[in-house]
Amino acid sequence: MKVLVVSENHSLTTLIKDFCASQNWYSFCYSVVLKAIDNLVEINPELIIINGVDFPRHWKIVVQHIKQYKSLQTVKVALIVDSHFNKNDEQKAEYFDIDCMLYIDSVFSEKKPFDTLLSVFEGSSPLSDTCGNMYNNNATFSIYNFSQDIWINGRTQTLSADELVGEVDSLDMFSGLLIGENIGELHININDKQFCPLCAIKQISEHHVCFRLLWNSKIERKFFSSVISNKTK
Repeated sequence: MKVLVVSENHSLTTLIKDFCASQNWYSFCYSVVLKAIDNLVEINPELIIINGVDFPRHWKIVVQHIKQYKSLQTVKVALIVDSHFNKNDEQKAEYFDIDCMLYIDSVFSEKKPFDTLLSVFEGSSPLSDTCGNMYNNNATFSIYNFSQDIWINGRTQTLSADELVGEVDSLDMFSGLLIGENIGELHININDKQFCPLCAIKQISEHHVCFRLLWNSKIERKFFSSVISNKTK
């Protein structure tokens, strides 16, 4: 398989090249966007990895060029981002149908940072609508109960892209909240990252509560899935 890499970060490029070599993939690396675009059709890659940290504006130009060629319509695009990737960026990534997003910090810190890329080609991507990855470490959550005017804080036990099961000190704090009803934003904290999907209570039992997560967009769900997928490795 051929992989086109667009990145100015030499350390990151080296990591990607080593990963591609371990998979017997051929990598073509460019630090200049225009040169990468000029060689798109000739290389005809199956995967393009763009360092969005180096090119916060130009990654969109690369993707736009991909859309112009019929021979590149099936190419997968992975975007590497950091904490500055905002809501507006997420909407653009959704519009351009980015297949995979990776946090640059995770790439340098995780033991198997590119497993998400592998799952995209194996058909079991954590970005799909059937994500089954469960994350169960170092996550907390909070939600505001308007009927009681209190914040409810809890510890996450299991977490997927569509469901959170957590533990709270007292279920009395959920008084006035109806099962199955949209109850507002659920603040999920994973290390230094926070996600705020809408949610509905799915089930309450003893000291545990199960929330159904209701994402505003597919790209938000993809981003969240990418984070918890990396944390399960």
